[in-house]
Amino acid sequence: MMAELGDDFLRSLAGAVDSAREDLEAFRSWQPAWFPTMAERTLASFGHDRIWDSLGQLLGPHDGMLPGMEEVRLAAGYRWDRETRSMGPALLSYRDGQDNVMWAVEIESPADAVTPIRVKQVDWPPPPRIELPSTRQGRVAPGNGDRSTEP
Repeated sequence: MMAELGDDFLRSLAGAVDSAREDLEAFRSWQPAWFPTMAERTLASFGHDRIWDSLGQLLGPHDGMLPGMEEVRLAAGYRWDRETRSMGPALLSYRDGQDNVMWAVEIESPADAVTPIRVKQVDWPPPPRIELPSTRQGRVAPGNGDRSTEP
């Protein structure tokens, strides 16, 4: 799949994440007192907006699928470090639904335009299995703890 995406796309994705990381650090430097209180979702949205802006500039307009290629939906982003609240390397994943990761790779930024892109397979942990306790009156409904009348 990486060969089909092409070196230009992979370089652009890694470059867009690098650029977004720099923008996030500039934002952190500009308002350091805000950072500890900002929600992770806000920081993720900031990173998302900066990545897509950079990708649009790096890749330019795109006419859609290449002839003979089927559509495959991939998720592009970055690894988030919760402890340091910072962006890690670029990630590309294929998912079956929103939470079921089939495969994922990290894309390392090349040192220069001639250095080959390095793609590293990620051993993604499987999602946790959650079993809800059953009771005589019914089961606990997912998400809210209310009792269901279903057996």
